Amino acid sequence: MKIKRIILNLYVKILKAFGYDLVYFIHVRKTGGTAIRNAFAEISSVSRDLVKADKKLFLMGYGHKLRLNDLDDNEFCFFAVRDPISRFISGFYGTLRSRERKNLISWDPNRLKIFKIFKTPNQLAEALSSGDLDIKSKAEEAMQELLHLKSSYWDWFISPEYLIKNKFKIRAILTQENLSGDFEKFTSQRNLNVKLPKDDVKSHKTPAGYDTKISSLAILNLKNWYEKDYQFLNILYDQKLILRKYE
Repeated sequence: MKIKRIILNLYVKILKAFGYDLVYFIHVRKTGGTAIRNAFAEISSVSRDLVKADKKLFLMGYGHKLRLNDLDDNEFCFFAVRDPISRFISGFYGTLRSRERKNLISWDPNRLKIFKIFKTPNQLAEALSSGDLDIKSKAEEAMQELLHLKSSYWDWFISPEYLIKNKFKIRAILTQENLSGDFEKFTSQRNLNVKLPKDDVKSHKTPAGYDTKISSLAILNLKNWYEKDYQFLNILYDQKLILRKYE
């Protein structure tokens, strides 16, 4: 794997020397990134992590590690966003299903304890304002324990000041709510013939049958909990980087 990465990095340097723009994919958790990466992997002629198109070089293979401040001033990015409540629901079930997906016989005892107490995302979200202080404390612990739930957009985009100062590095923002349409527009503008996978496994979609209902109390609690994430999305809107205002 290390040798493969060295070869890929050398190839990238050569293409940059020939005038290719470097466009990285920043993979924010639970925003459709797995589907995007798998779609690009289908058309890559060099590596699952690299696609060439119209003097642009797209690099995909950094998992969730790549952040905006990892990019130089002559490097660019694209990413997808999603309403924090929808992202929370997907993150809840994505974590729950990871045990089955990875065929794990044993599982982190802390996770087991969380999902024994909270069977649905709605139960967890409502418990954030529970009058039972023990349940409220367990809900807050769950929100800080589960990686998909505790992660914030700011983990990737640093701070409001940094985001605004470096917005020139952002080449495109896709919305998970219209991911297929946004992705097709984004790729077709770059003469790439690629579509998102329809397979639920390749897309990491939550299968039908899971309880995704969310109450008005749960919505209120989540909007308070994810206040900083709504701030991030509305900065994107105010900076005219996305068309939708998230409220």
